Amino acid sequence: MLTTIGIRSRQPIRELLGSSQLFEWFDAVGLDEVPAVFAGDFVAREDLVAGPAPGNPGIVVAAIFPVPELATFLAQIEASLTRFRRAGIRKVWVYQAFDDRHEVMLLLEMDDDRSARRWLSKSDAAASWLAEAGVGIYPPVFLGTTYHAMHLAEMHRTGDS
Repeated sequence: MLTTIGIRSRQPIRELLGSSQLFEWFDAVGLDEVPAVFAGDFVAREDLVAGPAPGNPGIVVAAIFPVPELATFLAQIEASLTRFRRAGIRKVWVYQAFDDRHEVMLLLEMDDDRSARRWLSKSDAAASWLAEAGVGIYPPVFLGTTYHAMHLAEMHRTGDS
């Protein structure tokens, strides 16, 4: 299971990671062990297709791995967009880790499982970028369907509490 949570400020994420609320959420969804947590800045998004076909939520590919230079990696993403479209990639998101600025999380939304597996096994970009995903501290590449997406209204603190 992969869960992503978007928060517009670093401060709430630091508070969340240090609070019992995160662990209560894991307990509520039935997780016995706390999974790896990636916290980072949103640095790039590319929408390559207007939207998914009705009834086709697509496949999510997620990987966390090191990059020598973020700017070089983002330039490689930009140069690959036409090939991405042809491979069935609909959307690309890149996040840079707070604690290690050479670590990124790459999320891709793809048309279907077959396209995702083909891209992962035959793409030169995937081979070079994902070489360290699943090695050492990095979790393996995640491949799955979107089960539920939810957007919450922005919450504001009031008072001194």
